[in-house]
Amino acid sequence: MRFAWVLSIFFWVSGAVAELTAEQQTAKDKGLYFYQLIRHHEAKPWLEISSDAGDAESQYYLAEIIRQDKMMMTESAIKLYSLAAKQGSIDAMIRLADLKNDLCIIAGGCPVGELSPDGWAQEVRKLAGARAQRGDSEAMRQLFSLTGKLSYLFQAAEAGNGEAQYKISGLYREGLGSFVIPGNREKEIERWLARAAASGYPHAMNSYANLMLRRNDRKSAGDWIERAARAGHIGAMSSYIAYTAHMPNNVDYPLDYVKAYGLALLFSEARSNKSSPNYGAKMLEKIAAKMNAQQISDAHHFSEKWREEYPSLSEFRPKYGH
Repeated sequence: MRFAWVLSIFFWVSGAVAELTAEQQTAKDKGLYFYQLIRHHEAKPWLEISSDAGDAESQYYLAEIIRQDKMMMTESAIKLYSLAAKQGSIDAMIRLADLKNDLCIIAGGCPVGELSPDGWAQEVRKLAGARAQRGDSEAMRQLFSLTGKLSYLFQAAEAGNGEAQYKISGLYREGLGSFVIPGNREKEIERWLARAAASGYPHAMNSYANLMLRRNDRKSAGDWIERAARAGHIGAMSSYIAYTAHMPNNVDYPLDYVKAYGLALLFSEARSNKSSPNYGAKMLEKIAAKMNAQQISDAHHFSEKWREEYPSLSEFRPKYGH
C-alpha cells in the first residue's frame, strides 16, 4: 500500500518541469559546457544555479559530478538524483536502481529514499520500455544500462543509435562473440564503427578517421576529421588544427594558418589550464610565428564565426557512464 502511495507522489511530481529564466538557462549551458570538458570545478557552481531552479538535467549532472569526484555515491548525490528522477529522468532512476550494490548503501551511510532500488528499476522498465516499444532508441540504450542485456544494445543500434553502434564495435574489438572465418571479427568491428560514424556520433567519426589514416586513405581520413571537428569533437579538433597548419601535413588539407590559428583559439579556451600551457596554447605559439598581425586579426574573426556556426568543443561523455 505504501509503495502505491509513493508511486502516486512520483507521478504527481514528475509532471512539474522547471522553466528556467534566461539567466538560469545561461548558467545551465555554461555548466554543461564545462562538464563535457571534464572541468568539474568550473561546472559545479553554474549547475548549482539551474539545479536549485528545479532543472532535472542540471540536477542529474550535478549529482554525476559529486559522485565522480568522490568516487562513490553520497547522500547529496542521491538527493539530486532523486529530484531529477521525480521529474522523469530515466538515467537518474538507473543510478538510484544501482544503489543496492553501492558501498554507500551497504555501509549504511546513505538513505535509500522514497523508492527502493528495485522500485526505481521497475519504473525504468515501465517508462523506458514503453518508449522503446514506440521505437525510441535512447530508451533502448537506457534499458541496456539498467540490465546489461546485449539484446537491448543491439535493438538500440539497429534503430540508429550511434552511441550503441559505437559500443557494439568496441565490444567486438574486446572479444564479443565467436568468429570461425579469419577476418570476420575485424569486418564486424568496422561495419558497426562505420554505421556509428554515418549516424553522426562524434567519437565514431573520429575513430573512423583514425582507421582511414592507418590505411593511408588520406582523403577519407581528412573528410571524417573535419566532420568530427565540426560536430565539436575535441580530439578531432586537435588533429584538424595540426593538419590545417601542416604540422604535420597528414591529410593534404590546404595550408591555412588563419583557420588553424582561429581553431587553436577555441581549443585553447576549451582546454584552459592556468598551471601549464596546453596543446592549444602551444599550437598558437607555433602558428603565430608564421603569421603577420593582419592574419592574426583575421584568425580571431574566423574563431568567432566558427563559434556562432558550430557546437562547442566537447568530450561527448556518455550520459550514463562509469
